[in-house]
Amino acid sequence: MAEDKKGIDLKDFGVSVWQIITVLFVLGMILSWFLMWTQWFYQFDHALPYIKLSIAVGIVLMVIYIVARSLVFSTRNPQNSFIMLVILLLISIVIGLQIIDLPPAAAIPLSKTINLPVAFQDLRENLPDSFVIIMIMILTWRAAFNLARYQGIQNGVYGQLKLGIFMFVFFALFTLFFGGDLPFLSLASFSFFTLMAMATSRLALVGYSRGGAKIPFSFQWLGGLTTTALMTIIFALGLGLVFGRDTGRGILSLFGGVAKVFYSIIGFIFLPVLMLVEWWVGDDQVAPEILDQTRLYEGIIFGPSATPDSISDFGGREIVYPIIIWASVLIAVFVIIAGVRKVVKSNRIKNMVNEGDEVSQTSLVEAFRTVIKNPLKAFQEGLESLREKYLDNLLASVRIRRIYAKFLNLCIDLDIPRKKAQTPLEFIVVAQEKLSTLNPEMVTITNAYMKVRYGGMPEEDSDIQDVEIAWKTIQEEAKLI
Repeated sequence: MAEDKKGIDLKDFGVSVWQIITVLFVLGMILSWFLMWTQWFYQFDHALPYIKLSIAVGIVLMVIYIVARSLVFSTRNPQNSFIMLVILLLISIVIGLQIIDLPPAAAIPLSKTINLPVAFQDLRENLPDSFVIIMIMILTWRAAFNLARYQGIQNGVYGQLKLGIFMFVFFALFTLFFGGDLPFLSLASFSFFTLMAMATSRLALVGYSRGGAKIPFSFQWLGGLTTTALMTIIFALGLGLVFGRDTGRGILSLFGGVAKVFYSIIGFIFLPVLMLVEWWVGDDQVAPEILDQTRLYEGIIFGPSATPDSISDFGGREIVYPIIIWASVLIAVFVIIAGVRKVVKSNRIKNMVNEGDEVSQTSLVEAFRTVIKNPLKAFQEGLESLREKYLDNLLASVRIRRIYAKFLNLCIDLDIPRKKAQTPLEFIVVAQEKLSTLNPEMVTITNAYMKVRYGGMPEEDSDIQDVEIAWKTIQEEAKLI
């Protein structure tokens, strides 16, 4: 039997994560650019040149992706990975210099006061180039990880930390070269798979312009999600360090497989849709409190832009609540994906006929279908069991109570009222004095009522049948009195 691998391998599902990322990236990028430019210019003729530019940049990204895939993703030669890594670094430097249009020395240096990077002061002017930077960063991460894999440092929690140190050094140099926020980017060193969401969130947040335009709610949402992801990663790393390398490797591998698809859907489908809502109804209608939240973000991200009063008024609730909410969402996603993985693994093992057979491949659709079908089947069986074992008995108990109530009403008509202080057993003694011929029937009804009154249930169908026969006999005899 084939050895089960740690974590999730999307190939088991018949899905290529990079195909998903590429398609979602290009489609979502074009849609988001269109919405953002029409939101700022409000006229289609002004937005048309930028749409053309977006499509052109999308084509360039596809070319870069194809070249990178041929040299990095499909190669087993670490030398090619290293060459591609150097090429991507050079491309990043060239594009960065074109964006800044200034020599590197003119970039804002790092200091105790965090300032806006020169490269991204106005997101409206630099958005296409910013997305090129994002794509370059993703490809660079892939090249670095591929190179690290052949150096044998990628396995386990400690291997992830070593790779994180490499990514930290790269982005530290990148930030020093172009100016920016080193502490914010250094968070990427905790895990490699948050790089995509991190870069998107950062470019969005630092795109806050000098003119006082507020950060769109969609960007704040993505920033909060990234923060939550980082908290989750730290938690996963902590589990790995406490419970051992295998546990940490499994958790990080699982999060890595999930995050690639999850962040693609969130960043490139949900984000444009949210932008569309903001553009259609207006930012103020979507979230009137955004202006206040923006000041809070300024205090955290941009330092001197915020006043002490605006930060002290919040007390950190606007940070803690989103983290709690999205941490819950991520945990739910983690549980769902873990369940799918367990089902897929179980099904693969069940489908093996002989010990030497290869593990069968299960598609993603079949996996989710199984995950949904099995609980529904179990729920249906539970309902059937409930109906057979409990519901029918419950209805029988109600029927017995109604028969006893009718019996008491009949006794009232026969001038045999039951006193409030009398128990059913005491009342039957009184009733037997006038209805001596119906003594067995009254005992049957009373005993059945006493049983259900104190929480019991009819054990067999014959129990309710005996009560109904006894009640029918009493009714017939009562007509003769």
